[in-house]
Amino acid sequence: MKRRSALARLSIFAPGLVFGGIALAQERVEDCYRVHEHDAQARLSCYDAMARPRVVAAAEPGARTDAGSAVGTASGGTGPGSATTPPDAASGDSPIDREWMQFPGGGRPQIHAHRPSYFIWRWTDRINQVPSSPASGHAVTASQQWQPGELKFQLSAKGDVYNSDPMEGILKRVRVWLAFTQQSNWQALNGQRSSPFRESNYEPEIITTFALKDAGPLRLVNVGAVHQSNGRSLPESRSWNRFYVQGGFDINKDWSFQPKVWMRLHESDDDNPDITRNYGRGEMLLRGELAGGDRVRVLYRSNLALSPSRGFWQVDYVLPERKGDRILTLGPTRWYLQLTSGYGESLIDYNFRQNTVGVGMAYGM
Repeated sequence: MKRRSALARLSIFAPGLVFGGIALAQERVEDCYRVHEHDAQARLSCYDAMARPRVVAAAEPGARTDAGSAVGTASGGTGPGSATTPPDAASGDSPIDREWMQFPGGGRPQIHAHRPSYFIWRWTDRINQVPSSPASGHAVTASQQWQPGELKFQLSAKGDVYNSDPMEGILKRVRVWLAFTQQSNWQALNGQRSSPFRESNYEPEIITTFALKDAGPLRLVNVGAVHQSNGRSLPESRSWNRFYVQGGFDINKDWSFQPKVWMRLHESDDDNPDITRNYGRGEMLLRGELAGGDRVRVLYRSNLALSPSRGFWQVDYVLPERKGDRILTLGPTRWYLQLTSGYGESLIDYNFRQNTVGVGMAYGM
C-alpha cells in the first residue's frame, strides 16, 4: 500500500512538469514559424538561435558526434547529419522515424510526446457503478452513483536516457526511453459525490528502441517493461506489470502500423487475475495524416482468444492547425474527437464493456 501511495503522490507533480516541458519546446518552435511565417531567412535565423547551444556543446572535446546534426538542421544543409537528407533515412519520409526520432537529423530533444495528451468531456452509454474483480475483497457491493458524463484527461511523455552512435550492420542505433502516462476520469459535475476523481491510472515504463536499416517497411523493434496501477485501496485496487515487444512499420510517408504483444508478470498479491482475458494480450495501432492535415489514430486491443473473444477499439481524430485563413488551434493543442468501444477504457473498467465519445483538445498526435 505504501508503494501505491507514493506513486499517487508522485503522479501529482510529474505529469505537470513533463507536459509543461513538451508544451514549452513546441511553443518555441511554433513561435519561430508564427512570427516569421513569410520571411524564410528570419525564420531560419530563429531556428538557428534555438539550435546554437547544442551546436556549441557538440563542438566541445568529448561531445557526442550525433549532436552535430543540429548544424545541418539549422543551416538547411543536405550533407551527412542534416535534417533534409539524413544519412540513413529517406529525407525524413518515414513516419516511424519521425515519431521515434531514429535518424540523426531528427534532433534529440530531452522530452517528446509519447501517447496523445488531451483534455475532453467524455460520455459513456454504460457506467460501471459496481466495479469488481475475481480477487478476494476486490468487489464493490453498493452503487457508486457515478454520472455518465465526466471530464477525462491524459498526460503522456517520454525522454531518452541513452542514444547510441550510428551503428554498422542491420542495427541503425539503439535508444532507451523513460515514459510516463497518466489518465484520469473526473466527475466534475457530480455534486452529489462532491465532484471526485472516479479513476486515475499511472503508467511508468522503460523502452529500448532498436532502429533497423535495410529491413524493408520494418523500421524498429521496441522492447519495454510497464507498470500500470490506479493507486486505490481495496476493494478498488487494480494493478499489473508486463513486458512487451512492439514493431514499427511504415506504410507510406504519412501512415504507420505498430503491432504489440505482451506477457504479464504474475504477482502473489494479484488485484485482477483475469486482466489479460478481458483487457487483452496485444494491440495494433494505425496512425497517420490525411491530405488536409487531419490526423487519425486507430487502436485495436485483443485478448487473442476465440472464446470469449474480447477487445477494445479507440479512434482519435484531430483537426489540422488551420483551414485556409482560419486557425484551429488553442496554443499548442488541436481540436480532438475520441471514440472508444469495448473492455478496458480505464483500469477499473478492465472487465467492463462500454462505448464512449469525447470532445476536447489534444497535443502530441
